[in-house]
Amino acid sequence: MKWMGWVIALLCLLGFVAAKQQNAKRYREAKALLEQDLADVRKQADGQVATTQTGLEERRASLAKVREKTAELQAQKDELKAQQTQLTETIARLLAGTERLRDAETQTTDTHSENREEIQELQERLNQADRKITLWRKMIAMVSEPVEAQ
Repeated sequence: MKWMGWVIALLCLLGFVAAKQQNAKRYREAKALLEQDLADVRKQADGQVATTQTGLEERRASLAKVREKTAELQAQKDELKAQQTQLTETIARLLAGTERLRDAETQTTDTHSENREEIQELQERLNQADRKITLWRKMIAMVSEPVEAQ
């Protein structure tokens, strides 16, 4: 019976060894699957990183272009502000000149109006003088005719 105990012990030991080998085999398979999955995930992550880096480089290049364009536009804006300032000063000068010319025109018009009035007055005086001369001539003619007739 002793040998039966040894046989049972041996069978138990073989069962444990078989279970251990089975577990080791499952562990190796699981480890291989895990490593394969890890490699696939790394490959996928590397692809995503490469894509992201490419996109990032494109965005950096685009950002550099935008900054360059912004600098150009800022320079143009500054130039336009300077031109606007110059034009505003020119407009102010021209408006002042226009006002001076309008004042001069008003004064000239007033002077011309006064001169016109003086000219009209003188013309009226000349006309009156012409009428008086005509009257005096008629009177002289009337007075001188009877003398000539005698």
